[in-house]
Amino acid sequence: MTSKQPLNRIAETARAARDHVFSLATFWKRTVEVDGVKLTLDGASPRMRYVMFRGYESGDSSLALRHLTSTDRVLELGASVGFLALRCRKAFPTIAYCMVEANPDLSAIIRKNFELNGLLMGPLFSVAFGPNDGEVDFGISENFWSSSLLTRATESRRVRIPMLSLSTIVSQMTYTPNVLLMDVEGAETSLNVTDLKPFSKLMIEFHPKLTGEHAVRDIISALNKAGFYERDRDSATRYFERKIPEGLGG
Repeated sequence: MTSKQPLNRIAETARAARDHVFSLATFWKRTVEVDGVKLTLDGASPRMRYVMFRGYESGDSSLALRHLTSTDRVLELGASVGFLALRCRKAFPTIAYCMVEANPDLSAIIRKNFELNGLLMGPLFSVAFGPNDGEVDFGISENFWSSSLLTRATESRRVRIPMLSLSTIVSQMTYTPNVLLMDVEGAETSLNVTDLKPFSKLMIEFHPKLTGEHAVRDIISALNKAGFYERDRDSATRYFERKIPEGLGG
C-alpha cells in the first residue's frame, strides 16, 4: 500500500460526507439550471447532485460553443443527460444534432430535460460506441458520468447492450455529420481514423487514468496523421480541426 492510498481514502470519505449533507440540504430541489439549461435531478446520486449545482460540464460546453456554427451537423457520442446537446441547441437553434448514449437508464432523463427546456429532441441512438457492431457488457454507475464499457470500481451492475461502430452510426443517420463530439469514458481508444472522413471538427474528452497516457498519445498521433490538429482545449477535452477536400462530406 502506498502512502497516498490512506490519504485518498480520507479524501473520498470526506467528499462523500459533504455530498450527502448537500443532498439533504437541497432535497426539495427537483431541477437545477446550468448555463441557462434546466436539468432534472431525478435519479441523481448525492455526488452528481453536488456537481450539477456547481456547473456540470460548463467547460466542455463553452469549448463547443466557441467552435460550432448554426450550419454544423453534429454527432455526439456519450450524450449523458443531454446537457451539451441542449446548450448547443439553445445557442444554435438551426443546428442538426444527433445523440448517442449507451447508458439505458439515461434515455428517459434526456427526454425529460428536453421537455424542461421546451425543445424537441432530435435523434437518439441508445447504443454503445465501439470498434465494431454487436453486443457488449456495459457498466452502470450511480454517478452517471462514470458508466463505461471499461470495468470500474464505481459500477453497480453490468448490462448487455447493442454496440455500433462509428461508420455504422453515421450510415444510419438522416444527414452526414461534420462535427463529432465525444465523451465515452475510455472508449475513445476504439476510434478508427478511417471512419472520420466526413468530419472536419472533433471535440474529444480523453481519459488517461482509464486508458493510460500512451493510448492518448497514440490517438492524437493517429489524428494528426489523418490531418486533424488541436486548435483549443479545456482541461482533458481537446478540440481538433481539419479541412475536408472539396466534394467530400454532406
